[in-house]
Amino acid sequence: MSAQSGRRRGVVTGAGSGIGKAVVRRLLREGGEVLAVDLRGEAIAEFAGPQCQVLAADVTDAEARKRIEDWADGADWLVNSAGIVDTPMQDAVREGVAPMRGISLGEWDTVRTKSVPLARAASPDECAGL
Repeated sequence: MSAQSGRRRGVVTGAGSGIGKAVVRRLLREGGEVLAVDLRGEAIAEFAGPQCQVLAADVTDAEARKRIEDWADGADWLVNSAGIVDTPMQDAVREGVAPMRGISLGEWDTVRTKSVPLARAASPDECAGL
């Protein structure tokens, strides 16, 4: 828990839509302190307030990841809901984007190399084996 507020705190990436947005709403409703991260600032603006900081950022960007890591120091959890593919899956095959079941090793490694450092920063004890 954050020593300053006594609230459980953490990061939600992909907070502007879908699962990420639903998670932020639930955590705020339950009194959590959240850093909501999404590429589209307008998609997370509604969350800005005393319990929630918003960050319009691309989690594949090193500077953005550093800002997230700095905020996440001592956080209780990380919900990594950000996606790299911004094409609806029904259109992905037509546009040449591999669906998850056909993801290449290189694509998987990109997700892993972007996600693991954030998970370690948010909860080092839970990520000892990563």
